[in-house]
Order: sequence, then C-alpha cells, then structure tokens
Amino acid sequence: MIFGLYRGLLPVIQSLYCSNFVYFYTFHALKSVSNREKSAVKNLLLGMIAGCVNVLATTPLWVVNTRIKMQGTASRMNKDSKAKYKGLLHGLLRIWKEEGVSSLWAGTLSSLILVINPAIQFMTYEAVKKKHGHNYVGLDEKAGIISMTMYIIRLQGARGLFKGLEAKILQTVLTAALMFVFYEKIAAFLIYMGYF
Repeated sequence: MIFGLYRGLLPVIQSLYCSNFVYFYTFHALKSVSNREKSAVKNLLLGMIAGCVNVLATTPLWVVNTRIKMQGTASRMNKDSKAKYKGLLHGLLRIWKEEGVSSLWAGTLSSLILVINPAIQFMTYEAVKKKHGHNYVGLDEKAGIISMTMYIIRLQGARGLFKGLEAKILQTVLTAALMFVFYEKIAAFLIYMGYF
C-alpha cells in the first residue's frame, strides 16, 4: 500500500526540524561571536562544531526513530505484535526508563565522524553565496526576516517568496519515499535473515 512508503514520517519530520534548528542556530551563533573574518576554512570548522553539537543534542531522537521504524517492519512480520513506541516522546521516556539514559546516545561516535559531510556542504554553500549572492540594494546587512520578506515582496511580488518551492517539495517527497522504500526492504531482509 502507498501509505507504507511514509510509515514513521511524522517522527522523522519532528527530528529533522529539531536537528536543522540546532545545526543552523549553533552555526550562526558561532559565526556571530567569532571574529568578522570570513573564510572557507573557518566556515568548515564552524560547521563541524555545529554538527557535533547537533549530534550530541539530537541523537536520542534518531535512536527512537530507528526503533519506531523497526517496530513497523517487525509488526508486518508478526501480526500479533503491538507498537512498543507510540511516538518520539513516548519512545524517549520508555528507552530511558527501561534501558538507561546512555542507550539514547547509541551510535553517537559514528554520527560524530559523519559531521564532516554537512560541514562541507555548508562551507560550499557559504562560498557560493558569497561569490554569486544577490545584491540587496537598499537593504541593511543585518535586516531581520520581516524586513527581508517585505524587500522580496517589493522587488519580486508575493511570488518571489515561493521561488524554487515546487522543485524543493518534489525533491523532498521523492527523497523521503525512496529512503523509506529502501529502508523497509533492507530491514525486512535483515529480519528475515534473523539479524533482528
């Protein structure tokens, strides 16, 4: 069934929201307290620090996500099994109570090793933005979101706020669907082979 492609989507969206918030907030906070000198290496270093903070803060969410997805696969194999985790908060509390707080940070070391990937992406993004950025004539460099929104509306109309939205939605939906299809197939195979 088509809905099987999106099993566990809500906890993933919640975790992505938290993860992206922590990453971008930390990156920009570090950027604002560091000196004004901007360089690719500095952005890479700040991105790696922000990635480490993100991993340490949000690993418990991803641990629960993995458990929720695995119970979905297990319940398909065994029709009598009941959902052990009803959502992110329930899963966090249950793992903490039953397995101890350290279980919420399972896999942290391997995730810390992988922080280089988003750091490189963010460094590249900042470099490209600096080189090919839009010249916002008449807009203060420290303008807030409301000022920026009004500027875009004045310059491009209300449609300017949604430039690239269609392509981004299509990319996000297809990425999520393919990820879940492959995840379910691999998880079902591993359960069938007796690894879980």
